[in-house]
Amino acid sequence: MKKIFVLMLLVCVLLVGAISCKNSPSAPAPSPSSDEPAKRPATLRLGYFTENYKKGDTQPKGTVYYTDENGKITTLSLQDAGVTTDFNATTAGENKTLKITYKGIDCVGTYNVYELEEVSVEGCFVVGDNTTYDFFPGSDKVVITKYTSWNQFMNFDTDPTETETTYTRALSSTGKTVIKVTEGEDTHTFYPDGNGGISTYGTDLDLPQPKIGEWYVSTTPEKGKVLPLVKNKYAAIRFTTDGRMKIWFTADISDGNLATLLAADTPDVTVAANFIKFGLGGVKIDTVTVDPANAKNFKMYTRNDFETFCIVSYSDDTYNGYDFALQLKKD
Repeated sequence: MKKIFVLMLLVCVLLVGAISCKNSPSAPAPSPSSDEPAKRPATLRLGYFTENYKKGDTQPKGTVYYTDENGKITTLSLQDAGVTTDFNATTAGENKTLKITYKGIDCVGTYNVYELEEVSVEGCFVVGDNTTYDFFPGSDKVVITKYTSWNQFMNFDTDPTETETTYTRALSSTGKTVIKVTEGEDTHTFYPDGNGGISTYGTDLDLPQPKIGEWYVSTTPEKGKVLPLVKNKYAAIRFTTDGRMKIWFTADISDGNLATLLAADTPDVTVAANFIKFGLGGVKIDTVTVDPANAKNFKMYTRNDFETFCIVSYSDDTYNGYDFALQLKKD
């Protein structure tokens, strides 16, 4: 009986000990469920941002990303309600710090402020197909001239269309002073080169164009799958005073034979003046059917200031055409 009592007492002690361990403050807390969202503070981060401004601008341009305490991201414009900045473009300077605030949270960026430079552009520039812009010294005046063809540009056979307007100065995305010309619904941007010109645009005097009345001959005869008219023949070309292009295909490009061809004046193909235009790359012919038999899908483009140029023709379903590189024939 005494042994049974001792055994029962020992079991009670063990049970009390186990209960005491479970209620002990030193026991580790249970892990949170993986389904519960993590708690975090809200943040504000700079997104797209325009870094360069002209002196006198009143607002910065860009966006910020606001992430709330639940992780939801909202994209805001710097002009949206509740977004404030300390933007100041009253003075020029680089690497200015911009403080942006939303709902009491800040983020920062840097920006530059430039003063627009004085601009001096003078001369007539080829700016597009059959189009020139005339700039005048000491003035923001621009005369836009539209031509119908290279021949009209070269000879003024009829009056081209002229429109007078003005340019404005602006700041490029890279912080350079540029000029802008509005033509209809389009606005064109030009970079003054500091020497009275505009970068990447040539003047009308620098336009690559053919020499009137001179012979241009192909460097090799055409071979392969081509029109029978041109197979194993050279191309010989002359440009006329009225803006046309005359093409002969001949096996003999000696001076004597070229003189004979010129005297007969029966070219294989004659390209009308209205097909020949000029543009940024010089005088050219965009793809056009000049002659359904011998000059279908005909094209001309220039190289090396028109001492070398190419003519190409091909049919719709097979090549069956020609491709000539021509050079000015030297005396």
